[in-house]
Parts: sequence; C-alpha cells; structure tokens
Amino acid sequence: MITLKNKTVTIELIEIGARINAIVVNGVDIALGFNSQADYEQSETYCARL
Repeated sequence: MITLKNKTVTIELIEIGARINAIVVNGVDIALGFNSQADYEQSETYCARL
C-alpha cells in the first residue's frame, strides 16, 4: 500500500488494479473501498496486479 499524506488529507493506494483504498479528510474516510486486498481480488471489478 502507498500512502500520500499532508496536514489534512491522507490517500491510501493499493497496487492491485491501481485502486484508491481511502481518502481521509480531517479524520473522515470519504472513499468507498474494500477493507482488504482479498476483498478486491474477490470482487468482479478486479483486473490484475500492476
């Protein structure tokens, strides 16, 4: 997982399918995403690892 962060925003990216896992603004996660890598792999939208 790759994390980008500044004072107010944190973005978590997952390498599988180049997915945004979380966008946290002032402590609130505003992105819709799965909780684990296994959840992404089991979803119908999973294509492959980059």
